[in-house]
Amino acid sequence: MLTRLLTLACWCASWGVIGLVVVPMLFVYLPTAQTAGLMAAKLFTAQTYLALGFLGIWLWAAVSAFVRNPLSPHFFQQSIFWWVLASGLCCLMLEFVVAPQIVLRENLAFWHQLGSGLYLAQGVGVIWALCKEVRGFNC
Repeated sequence: MLTRLLTLACWCASWGVIGLVVVPMLFVYLPTAQTAGLMAAKLFTAQTYLALGFLGIWLWAAVSAFVRNPLSPHFFQQSIFWWVLASGLCCLMLEFVVAPQIVLRENLAFWHQLGSGLYLAQGVGVIWALCKEVRGFNC
């Protein structure tokens, strides 16, 4: 339980720091929007791989908890599992569907808005899962 809680907390922190603090500061302090955009893309790629790592650790911890106590509710039946999985899917879509389209710079406004929406959806899913995990945590 503690592993799942800490993993979601780290995922949530990386999502917030990169997307809500660092990337906006790039557009304020770097000389051109193009330079800031290139650096932001690299940071979002790094955040995607962090998120996928956190997803893997969380899944490992969820499966391990079920194996240790098979009488507990199956993790597929818990809504938190599906929220975490959906957040991971948002990461994959951002990196492998949206980001290449943004690089092509065709219909840039649409792909940028879709990417922002997916990034927000990822964060909402992780924050919701973290809140749910905190509620179930017993010290």
